[in-house]
Amino acid sequence: MPDTTDDPRLVAELGKHEVDRIRRERFLDLPRFLNFAPKDVRVRATESVLTIAAGGAASAAAGQELARLGGAALPFVLPMLDALSPDPRARVALALAPVADRMGIATNDARDPEHAVAFWARFWDDRAIEFRPAAVRTAVQRLVRYGSKSRTEQLQALDTFALADIFNSLEMPREPSELRAVRALTGVAAHMTGIDDALPEGADLESARECVARWRSWWRVHRSEYIQFAGVSRVSAIVIETRYGQWALGAVTGRLGLTVDGLPVLDELVARGPTTLAIVGGAIVLAYLIAIPLGLTLAMLPRRRTRRGIVLLVLSAYAVPVSLIAVLVSDKASGHELPLAVVLLAMGLLAGPTRQGQFALDGIRFRDFVRASTSKGGSAARSVAARARGHALMPLSTTALAE
Repeated sequence: MPDTTDDPRLVAELGKHEVDRIRRERFLDLPRFLNFAPKDVRVRATESVLTIAAGGAASAAAGQELARLGGAALPFVLPMLDALSPDPRARVALALAPVADRMGIATNDARDPEHAVAFWARFWDDRAIEFRPAAVRTAVQRLVRYGSKSRTEQLQALDTFALADIFNSLEMPREPSELRAVRALTGVAAHMTGIDDALPEGADLESARECVARWRSWWRVHRSEYIQFAGVSRVSAIVIETRYGQWALGAVTGRLGLTVDGLPVLDELVARGPTTLAIVGGAIVLAYLIAIPLGLTLAMLPRRRTRRGIVLLVLSAYAVPVSLIAVLVSDKASGHELPLAVVLLAMGLLAGPTRQGQFALDGIRFRDFVRASTSKGGSAARSVAARARGHALMPLSTTALAE
C-alpha cells in the first residue's frame, strides 16, 4: 500500500498531529528493512531535553513529548539537569510537572521555576533506587497477585517506567478468575498513558479479551518509546524497528490474531499441537503398516480384477474429501475417540505408499532368485516377501519422510 500520509491536502484536512499518529500506527515513520539509528526512550528523552533547553517555538512540543514519555524518561532526564545552565535547567524541570501530577507526587515546588529543579533533585535522591527493573517486576507481580490500592499507587508512582513489565504480565484471560488481574493492569496502564480503556467492573470474559487485544496492539506500536535499547536489544532493533520487522513481530506477539472465541490463534495451535501431532503421526504409521502388505499383494496377484478391486478401494479412501474427514474427527481428540481420528486420517494416506510399494516389488517377481525358487517348488510370494525389506522399504522410507 503506497504511503499517502505526506500529501499536503491530507495534512491540511486532518492536521499534522493526526497524520503523525496515523504514520506511527502504520509504522510509516520507520525504514523498510534496516534501521541503523533506532530511537528508544533514551534518544527521545535526550532530544526533548535539548530542544526545551534551547527554547524557541519547538520547545512546547518537546515539553509535551517529555511529559508523554513520563517516568520512563526520568533516569535519563534528571541526571542531565546538572549539565545545563540555570534557565534551561528550570525549563526542563517545569516541563516535568505533568509527570509529577500523574505520579501523585506533585507539590507547588514542581511548578515553581525557582524550586522545580530542587524538587526533582530531592525526588531522585530519595527514589532513584525504585527505578530498577527488579523492583518494578516485583511491584507488578504484587499487583497481579493482590490487586490492592496500595500496590496500584506504588506502580503509579513509577509511571511509564513500569509499562514494559505491565504488558509482559498482561495475558489474554481464559477464565473469569483472571479478570481481576486484567482490570488492575489495564487500569494502571490507562492512568499512565492517558488512554481511557481500562477494563470496567462487571465486564465479561469476551470484553476483557477485546480490551487486552487493544492494549497489546497499542504496545506493539509504542513499545520502543518507553524502553531502552541496550546490548542484544540494540542489535535486534536494527531489524525489528523497521516496517517489515514490525509486521513480523506483530505476527508473533499478536499470536497470529484471535479465534472466534477471542483467544490467540498461536496459543490455540500450541495447546492443540500435541494432539494434532499424535493423530498425524499415528495415521502415517498406520497407513504404512497397511500399505506394505497391500503393495506386496498387488505385486503378486495374477488376477487383474482382484488387483483393480484393491486399487479401487484404496483410491476411494484417498478421494474422501479432507473436509469430510475433518467433520468426522472434529472434537474427537481424547480418550477412545483418538484411534478413530487416526484410522480415518490413515485412510486418505494409503494410496501413495501402496502404489510405491507395488512399483518397488513388481519387478522382483521376474528376478533370477524368484525363478530359481519357483523352479525348485518354492513359493514365489515367499521369495518376494523375503526380499521386500531390501527392495521396497528404502523407497517407502523415503516417501514416508516426505510426508
